[in-house]
Amino acid sequence: MDGQPIKYRRKGFVSVWVGTFPSIEAAEVYFGIPDEIGVYLPPEGFAREIGVGAELLEKLEANFERLSPRPLRELLDGARFSSAFNDSVIAAANRMGISMSQGIALVHDFDYEASPDCQRVTGPLTFIGTFPFHQTPLGQEPMPRPDPRIEIRDIADDVL
Repeated sequence: MDGQPIKYRRKGFVSVWVGTFPSIEAAEVYFGIPDEIGVYLPPEGFAREIGVGAELLEKLEANFERLSPRPLRELLDGARFSSAFNDSVIAAANRMGISMSQGIALVHDFDYEASPDCQRVTGPLTFIGTFPFHQTPLGQEPMPRPDPRIEIRDIADDVL
């Protein structure tokens, strides 16, 4: 499959998997996550399992930072554009009986469901689905909300 373009590119959609690995290092090798010195490995395991070339790395986002399972919402929190698809992913996973996982993998602008080879279970991962999302143009991101736990006082209060 190497050298072939990704057949199921679909702008504005994200394909989502959850799963468990025996170690964080095993997940890093599977997804090509950089090691301690920043060396990237190709995501050969993942690419081979879903049947695409390793060039999908440019759109891959994986969060397998701990061995213990965590709620899906927590795993999705740091994902790009996740506010646009969090609820849909969590609802689909709940229908499958999944509410927690060791980690999550997302491939943006990729529709795995469109593949005739789409499988719900691929290696150590379970495919949750493909979901639409809207990319916010640069400079038009929503304003950050203040943290209600933090009290901001007038700056002059601490001067002199």
